[in-house]
Amino acid sequence: QVFMNEKFESAKFYLDQGFSLVPCQIKKGLTGKKECVWYVPWKEYQLKHPKLEEIEEWWKKWPNADIAIITGKISGISVVDTEAGADLSIFNLKDCTTVSSSSGGGGKHFYFAYSEKAGTNSVKFAPLHDIRNDGGVIFAPPSDHPSGVKYTWNIPLGLGSLLPFPTDISNALVKEEGGKVIDWNKKLTEIIPDGSRNDTITSI
Repeated sequence: QVFMNEKFESAKFYLDQGFSLVPCQIKKGLTGKKECVWYVPWKEYQLKHPKLEEIEEWWKKWPNADIAIITGKISGISVVDTEAGADLSIFNLKDCTTVSSSSGGGGKHFYFAYSEKAGTNSVKFAPLHDIRNDGGVIFAPPSDHPSGVKYTWNIPLGLGSLLPFPTDISNALVKEEGGKVIDWNKKLTEIIPDGSRNDTITSI
């Protein structure tokens, strides 16, 4: 018999919504930063969804496992991950009505319909703003944050809609040739070689 609890039921619901996911354990590392123990190799689930039987087996084995949703095309979502203290007015996220959740650490996750224009995982495109897209994961409610506070929905999946990925954020993700996203913080602080100063300053 399957161990029935809130996390298991949530994992089943996310699978029904078309998300790929894996079990994990979120904890506080030795440095005080958030770390994650992966119960199964998650990268293979960037390419395939787990079966219901796998989810049942996972939560039988690890009944208190947290939930990591694989972001990007496989799940149909591109997520803007903001940390505590982020200015949500930069991209009008403060009043955004897309599906969203809160982490126990004060951050917020804004779920949008998948867009290739969102680039890849962990793009530092604005202060305290990241992108979780192809190649990334996002921790989902009711996972436990190391602070002791659970991840919770602000606008729950199933009640809210996945809005299109914001155009102003897409425009902020200026791409170099080959699809590499420019790290503007680095660009603004690194030494500019002689002969390329005018071009670099113009691009900025």
